Amino acid sequence: LLARIDDEPPASIRRLRPDVDPALDELIRRCLDRQPARRPKDGAALARALENWRAARLAKARGGQLVRYAAS
Repeated sequence: LLARIDDEPPASIRRLRPDVDPALDELIRRCLDRQPARRPKDGAALARALENWRAARLAKARGGQLVRYAAS
C-alpha cells in the first residue's frame, strides 16, 4: 500500500464524480501532488487559483462574455 502511495499519482476525483469540472479536478490533483514545487505555494496562491477557476467558469457559462455590474 505504501509503495502505491509513493509511486502512483493521486486518483482523479472525476472517477467518483464525473460532473466535476476538469480544471477543478486538475487543481485538486496539484494540491495533492507529492512534489511540493508542483503544489500551490501557500493558501493565497490556492485562493488565487480557485478564483481564476471560478472566473473562467462564470465566463464560460455566460458564453465567454464578460459582464460588468454597476454598483446601484
